[in-house]
Amino acid sequence: MKLKKSAGLDTVTEGKTLKSFVMEASKRPVSGSQITRVNFSLTEQDIDNFDHFIKESGASRVAVLRASMNALRMLDEDKRNTLIRQAEIASPKTGKPPIKR
Repeated sequence: MKLKKSAGLDTVTEGKTLKSFVMEASKRPVSGSQITRVNFSLTEQDIDNFDHFIKESGASRVAVLRASMNALRMLDEDKRNTLIRQAEIASPKTGKPPIKR
């Protein structure tokens, strides 16, 4: 993957201070889509599943999550809803201690 050159690097002049140069060069480019951070709880098994797919594919967790959503989208509605309901039933309830069986 080729690194993008910051626009601030093209406008270096002798009159700039180090601080202004670094501030201009470190500006992130405007993204086409807005990113929203979301936090949610995962079990150790969920994390292990993520890690397995990350190691297998070399992708990030968010890429694995996006691929999972795309795979769900490709299923018919009944199969998709069945898988989602099974995941809801199997997941621990937040705030309750785990039950030892």
